[in-house]
Amino acid sequence: MSIHRGLIKLPFSGTNVSVPELPPLQVSETLSFVYDMGSTYPAAYELLVNQLSNIDNADWVLFNTLFKLEEKLEKWV
Repeated sequence: MSIHRGLIKLPFSGTNVSVPELPPLQVSETLSFVYDMGSTYPAAYELLVNQLSNIDNADWVLFNTLFKLEEKLEKWV
């Protein structure tokens, strides 16, 4: 959604990428089909960038997190 709304500018300039709520990332730590602007996987790039294009029109947004998995990992570590 950040790419679709223009919060993350493509193509990346520089060596670091700033994503809200995350520490600074190196460009190489981003998704490969975002980093290379879809030249390798154009269909995946279009899906990623456009999948949330009409989210503002939705009455409900359902999502899942890895919270329970992270909780189990914390206990294991």
